[in-house]
Amino acid sequence: MSYELDLVNYVINKAQSSSSINLDNARVSLLKITEIFENQNKGPLNVSKNMVITLHMILIEPQSIFSDWVDEFDDMGFSSNVKKLRELLNSDRVYRALMVEAHTLFSGRCAQLTRLDLFRIDQKILIFTKKKPGEAIPSVLAQEKQQAEKKSNVIGDLCYKYRV
Repeated sequence: MSYELDLVNYVINKAQSSSSINLDNARVSLLKITEIFENQNKGPLNVSKNMVITLHMILIEPQSIFSDWVDEFDDMGFSSNVKKLRELLNSDRVYRALMVEAHTLFSGRCAQLTRLDLFRIDQKILIFTKKKPGEAIPSVLAQEKQQAEKKSNVIGDLCYKYRV
């Protein structure tokens, strides 16, 4: 099981421990949506990023925008599960709290993954400067650092735009 699926289970289990409502419907739908994103094989950052956008759409957008957005997708179970979560959201505040928590954790996961990229490149630069003090940092490393910073800014902007 991936970290992202574990994250969904963690959020559901946490909410379940303080609620008398059975949250299995939410668990099934959130896990299915996460699996759909994982099956696209674009890595954990894209899964988390897509979950941030999806949860934002479920939680925040008016019904007209939400409906237009959902209708854009080839199904594969995505549309039906997103609609089910939207229905659950309106049935009890426990579901809203659960989805807000999931959104917060996936936003944090995005930031964590982009910081990890920056950290790895900083480590490469540090190793280079220790091995060859006084030499200019190779353009490849400088370019990698610039790309990682740009990616981090883009992800940060996305998480800000789709905040809850």
